[in-house]
Amino acid sequence: MSSRPGRTVDIHAHVITPECQALVEGLMAPEMEPFSYFGGDETNAYQVQHVKEILPKATDPEVRLAEMDAMGIDVQAISVAPAGYFYWTDPELGRELARIQNENLAKIVADHPDRFVALATVPMQDVRAAVEELERTVTEHDFRGVEINTNVMGLDLDDPRFRPFFAKAEELDVPVMLHPNGFTGGERLRKYYLTNVIGNPLDTTVALTRIIHGGVLEDHPDLKLVAVHGGGYLPFYSSRMDHSYDLRPEGRHHISRPRAAT
Repeated sequence: MSSRPGRTVDIHAHVITPECQALVEGLMAPEMEPFSYFGGDETNAYQVQHVKEILPKATDPEVRLAEMDAMGIDVQAISVAPAGYFYWTDPELGRELARIQNENLAKIVADHPDRFVALATVPMQDVRAAVEELERTVTEHDFRGVEINTNVMGLDLDDPRFRPFFAKAEELDVPVMLHPNGFTGGERLRKYYLTNVIGNPLDTTVALTRIIHGGVLEDHPDLKLVAVHGGGYLPFYSSRMDHSYDLRPEGRHHISRPRAAT
């Protein structure tokens, strides 16, 4: 543990639960995972070895703790890797996979309560089950938040069906961390690792912009969002959004003011 004043907290720290792989073996169509589907041959070949290299850090808490000490990280908020969302599975399997991963996260936290807190994963393909799992992990295991993808199988987060989930996160007063898993429609991103270099921050930008324009934050003013990778491109283009709001009608259907007026 660091002796420096204050604490350094890493909120972007993934855990892999190998137990889940046997339950989904052979079930996924390639197009269900945009990151790999639009990754291209070179990237996907590289990823095979990369995953092997990082697997000990992503599965063994002792290896992770040694790495944290070396980097000067006091506390990590651990969450599943994006491939562990499993939104493409049927709802029953999705609920099971989320629970298995959350129980793994809970055990890591329980074994090292001074070094880890957890962010839940929830089966967003079944919003009722997602709400139930979020409440369970927060009330039973003191999870400090939840991580979701920036879209749910191509469905954007401003869709009304997701409002009960955001309402529950607001009620529980826990942050929702948005972590992309590639960009849907990434046909032009297959070279140069653009599936991540451009694709991930672009999907985050689309998600945040639709959340704003869709009125999610107006309906849930106390909702807390965390967007990884610096929030995508939105921090650099928010004034363009305001300009559009001032001059065009399309973005005013669900919000009452531009960002500058808040």
